[in-house]
Amino acid sequence: MPTARTSFAAAPLGTSLYAISGSRFSANTPYTHVVEVYDTTARTWSQVTSSPSGRYGHAAVALGGRLYVLGGGVKPAMPTPRSSTSTHLEERAAELRSLT
Repeated sequence: MPTARTSFAAAPLGTSLYAISGSRFSANTPYTHVVEVYDTTARTWSQVTSSPSGRYGHAAVALGGRLYVLGGGVKPAMPTPRSSTSTHLEERAAELRSLT
C-alpha cells in the first residue's frame, strides 16, 4: 500500500481490495483522505479517489456492488455523525432479515 497509515478501513469489491482513509503518523496531517485499491489480478496498488473527510477507526463493507464507509472518528473521542449510507445499510439489513 503506497500511503502509510493505521486504523484504516478495508473492503473487497470484485477482484479488488480498497483501503480507505486512516490515521497518519504526523501531527500536522493526522488523517489521510486517500482511497487506494489493490488489483489482485495485476498485483498493483493505485490511488482511485479521496474521501470527503479523513477519518480513523471506521469500517467499510461492500454490498450490491457499492462500498459503504461507516462510523469512525475525525478527532480523538469524537465519533462522526451517523451517515445516510449507514442508515441505508441498516434498512437493507432489516430487509434481508425479513426474507429469512
